[in-house]
Amino acid sequence: MRVNHCLRIISFALLCLAYSEGYSQSFILLMGGQSFGGKIISEDEERLKFETKKKNGKIKYVNIWLDQVFSVTTDGKEKIYYKVDSTDEDMYSVEEMRLYIYGQQDARANHKTPLPVIVGFSVSAVLGVFLGSKNSALLVVSPVVGTLAGSSTQNNRPKTKYARNEKVLQSPAYIEGYRKGARGKKIFNSIIASVAGGIAGGVVGLISANSQP
Repeated sequence: MRVNHCLRIISFALLCLAYSEGYSQSFILLMGGQSFGGKIISEDEERLKFETKKKNGKIKYVNIWLDQVFSVTTDGKEKIYYKVDSTDEDMYSVEEMRLYIYGQQDARANHKTPLPVIVGFSVSAVLGVFLGSKNSALLVVSPVVGTLAGSSTQNNRPKTKYARNEKVLQSPAYIEGYRKGARGKKIFNSIIASVAGGIAGGVVGLISANSQP
């Protein structure tokens, strides 16, 4: 009886272990700095297919090209997909690319863009008021001008307080990655602010034009 009971316990433990391994979650890190969890379903020479959950709990299946993937970590073990071309002297090493990705992530998470937002909104609003008061069809271009003005402002270099630690600031790869992430965030926020400014200014301008006798 005791032997049979022990065998049942061992069998159950092995079954649970196999089940957990079959459904282990992986952490996927993309070259662009995006990261998410999911379960790898299949892999071929060109892409990964994985299963992930949406916020509403529904299962979603996604295919990702391997050249977009930096690494996949499963149960604490990281598999690097980034390939270094030894004939390309300007290509980042694996660790340099990791720092480049860290730079993008830190910029998206921490970089502040108050000046681009203010400039983008203000330029679009002023131009919107002027063109709206003239009932000009060019009113629709005011957000474009505001975006260009907002995007041309501010230094994209990382500050110590925005970096994950001081050591990474010594890496040119990290700094370049941060600059790229900061530029993207600055442009995106400038677009949002410029559209808002253009709408606000345009409404004021059109009201002013229509209120004139």
